[in-house]
Amino acid sequence: MIVYLLKSATCLALLLAFYHLVLEREKMYNFNRFYLLGSILFSFLAPLYVIYIDMAPLILKETPINNFENSTEITPEIIVEKSIDYTLIIIGIYSLISSIFFLRFGKNLFHIIQKIRKNKKVNYQKAVLVLVDDKILPHTFWNYIFINKNDYENQKIEQELFTHELTHVTQKHTLDVLFLEFLQAIFWINPFFILLKKAVQLNHEFLADETVINLHKNTTQYQHLLLNKAAWKNDYYLASNLNYSLTKKRLKMMTTQSSRTKIWLKKLAVVPLLAGFIFLFAERVEAQEVIEVKDYIDAPINDLQIEDLDPKDIRVKLKDVNNLKISYTDKDTIIEKNKASEKQMNEYKMLLNEGKKHNIYKLKNIKKMQSIYSLMSEKQKNGVQNISEIIPPPPPPIAKTSKQKVAKSDKIRETIDSKKDLNEYKKSNKNYEAFRNKKPHYIDSDDERKETLENSFSDLGSRYFNLSKEDKKKAKRPVLPQDPYIRLRKNNKVFYKLRKDFTEEDKLLIPPPPPVPNATKEEIEKAKNAYEAWKVRTGNDYPPPPPPPPVKKKQEYIDTIPKKTAATELQMKKYESVVKKRKKTDIFKVKEINKIKEIYTLMSDEQKKSVINVNDFIKTIPILTPKIDWVFTYKRLANRVERTSNNRKANLIYLKEIYNTKMSDQERAKVTAPDKISPPTPSPTEEQKNQETQLNKYLKLSENYIGNESRTKKELEEIKKQYALLDESIKSNFMSPDYIIKNMKVLEAKHKIMMNAKQKGKVYKLSESN
Repeated sequence: MIVYLLKSATCLALLLAFYHLVLEREKMYNFNRFYLLGSILFSFLAPLYVIYIDMAPLILKETPINNFENSTEITPEIIVEKSIDYTLIIIGIYSLISSIFFLRFGKNLFHIIQKIRKNKKVNYQKAVLVLVDDKILPHTFWNYIFINKNDYENQKIEQELFTHELTHVTQKHTLDVLFLEFLQAIFWINPFFILLKKAVQLNHEFLADETVINLHKNTTQYQHLLLNKAAWKNDYYLASNLNYSLTKKRLKMMTTQSSRTKIWLKKLAVVPLLAGFIFLFAERVEAQEVIEVKDYIDAPINDLQIEDLDPKDIRVKLKDVNNLKISYTDKDTIIEKNKASEKQMNEYKMLLNEGKKHNIYKLKNIKKMQSIYSLMSEKQKNGVQNISEIIPPPPPPIAKTSKQKVAKSDKIRETIDSKKDLNEYKKSNKNYEAFRNKKPHYIDSDDERKETLENSFSDLGSRYFNLSKEDKKKAKRPVLPQDPYIRLRKNNKVFYKLRKDFTEEDKLLIPPPPPVPNATKEEIEKAKNAYEAWKVRTGNDYPPPPPPPPVKKKQEYIDTIPKKTAATELQMKKYESVVKKRKKTDIFKVKEINKIKEIYTLMSDEQKKSVINVNDFIKTIPILTPKIDWVFTYKRLANRVERTSNNRKANLIYLKEIYNTKMSDQERAKVTAPDKISPPTPSPTEEQKNQETQLNKYLKLSENYIGNESRTKKELEEIKKQYALLDESIKSNFMSPDYIIKNMKVLEAKHKIMMNAKQKGKVYKLSESN
């Protein structure tokens, strides 16, 4: 479980690093959102993927057990002390901390729900506005937008802020935050969930900022608005806040231009990345067949008389049977000793006939046939031909013509043998580990399994010792059969204990280390005395281990002559080209300066004398600061103030600051003073809009009445009715119904002239008298 959690955390860390280094810099926020959330699922699933590796079958050889009566060896009683199970304690502590995080999560959720219940709510498009008394900025939770009640009623909240928060509502950003909070409470031990949550929330702000800019088309004003609101703080932990992580990165991303090709290439790069991580973090399982042989018991079962024995004495009684072999296999079949199966016999005959037919025997077939032949009984061997008698003898050795050829062939042979030994050692060590890790553990196993493991470990240890120094670096040292337990002896009795469970008394039972190689006589004598003291202290009477053989010291040669360094001709030309560039410009790239610094460190003393010192050259380059066009900035913001009343107060404050502190006298002469900037034209009231509609209706009815020769009294009454609804200030500027009736003939003539002009596409300018 611990290995799985470590793999999952590493996978999540690498995915997060790829996001910060590659994906975050591009405007593909929706893709980034699903990449970050998908990274969590992928990091959980990748370590669960299993890759199977085929291995050669493992054949376990059996060792006959000698007659118990003739054996003089007495197996000492093994005392296994049960240690404290710390697993439950660790799980309990972990669950307690997770419960604390869940309580905090529930408390924050309850705090927000209480705010929603206690305060006034107003429907707004696809969201619900919650009017609170707190002095806060607008922020979102689910489809609720929390805003200050006083600011809402006085219309002090800018439209851009509403658009920003509505984006959080419509794109369901709260789901992401709740999902991450839930996972963080469970996997609190993984620090990368904190970094992932910050990345997701910052990406939410990128999405909302992009929507505001696309809708309102004014990036600069939005940036100023965010900066003005940056100092505000919100106490809502699970909500999406407007000024979350208002850093230089967020402001810069608003003006960043991205290439479509670059975005597609980065998206496609995710596919091989995920495939590589699956291969890297997948669990590798070695599929290996274990073949074990189980012999029949030569003695009759009835002679054992086990019905009157205690179950613990059955094993002792079975040892009385001479040459008894006991082994365990996963299959329920019993194979007779020294007898090949029918399938193996058929395979042997088939390979033998195939070799005789073509007079060619493949090496792998020869080895297979020799293996089958060794399993045959005497009766089976008499029925077939021995493969060893058929294959031709190996060719005679090549005559040694010279010492050089002999040395070369010996070197090649040693290399091949070394590789062969290394590969065989690795395979044997893997088979040993697979057998050792099977249950029960070594300390709970029977004597036969312990003996098998000890023999395997001893064989592996000698083979590891015979490997070359280079091969030892590539191979893994064999692990003790009882690992992670430590073998201890007291009064010649063996028992096992974990190192973490050692008491002070247990530490005294550990034997002292043997003398080091090439130790002096005093050191050897000191080691002997320590071992004698250990025997007295523990009651053991085992002889001390022999001292290690002396190690031959190899002659070492120390190179005391310092190596001379010098820059290449190409590097010198690069250095001189950058220095000459100073005569033409004051602008240099940072990478150019770093490059000449690197080249200067590589130069020899003579080369440094022929060029200018890099530090002196850098001092000649002036530090340039970008100049801001305050006139352009001022005019653009002033147009905004004249055009709309949104955020007018903050914009006027910023205009005064630019006018008084940033601009020179010449720049002030080109712009209008902040006090003289006129406010925007107020929009008409509802009453004015109604009067304008009423007036248009009256004028249309009057025009139709004058131009219609078959006019009726009903039309005249309707005109009078509409005229009565007009305001007195409007009536004085237009003809009344009475005036129309008195001057009907004149008005008819004028109407005809206007209609004819309209048909001919002409427009006549009437005089004031008309």
